[in-house]
Amino acid sequence: DYHQLHAIIWESGSGKTTFTFFQAMKNAQSNKVMYLSLEMSPEKVVELRARKFAWISPLQRSQKTFSENQKSVMKSKINEILSLENLKLVGGVINKKLHIDKILEIFENEIKNWYWLFYIDNLWYVVGTGDTEKQQLDYIIRKCQQFIQKRDCTIILLHHFNKGNTASRWGRWFQDVMSTAKLEHDIDYWIFVVRDMQNRDMLTAEEKATTYIEVKKDRYNGIVNKVPIYFDRWGYTDTFNL
Repeated sequence: DYHQLHAIIWESGSGKTTFTFFQAMKNAQSNKVMYLSLEMSPEKVVELRARKFAWISPLQRSQKTFSENQKSVMKSKINEILSLENLKLVGGVINKKLHIDKILEIFENEIKNWYWLFYIDNLWYVVGTGDTEKQQLDYIIRKCQQFIQKRDCTIILLHHFNKGNTASRWGRWFQDVMSTAKLEHDIDYWIFVVRDMQNRDMLTAEEKATTYIEVKKDRYNGIVNKVPIYFDRWGYTDTFNL
């Protein structure tokens, strides 16, 4: 839907990036989608997804110990991603914070090309105007809302709780946001990617692969929907056609 602002959140390693990028690819089958990565280059985003599909570990990659078959599978998947004409991958200055006004300028330039769905990965590297973290966060959310209302588009914000120093910047600020009426109202839906990251050795393979997607409107309405999804090397499968 147009005119919507969503937030996808939870701990690093829970599967948010895989879930988000897979959704971007699915949406690009019939819509023009822009995926802005502020943490890595567009080439690295594609390589990471393809490398996981080929079962190439970070150690194998660094030591170049993967097989020719794995290399062939990775190249094939890279070509598959790059063949999506409606998916545009954009990178900022890697690991450098970017002001929300600059980000919206980038989106503004693509509106004329009929792009209407924008992903920001991730919010840790986005800054706003204000003396305090809360003022900056207010500014970011307000500017996003103004933009989607004006330009008939949707923005999806991706945030990792424990990126960088959690003692500062807004590490786990979404916990506070959910108790802040104004910001809570400005976000249309909160999408929590929830995975059991504790006691991993005690879980079965299926349990380790299971992730729950919780959709919340606000703290009063609670969970709008909760469905299990099952991660594999490429993305995830589900029975709810998310």
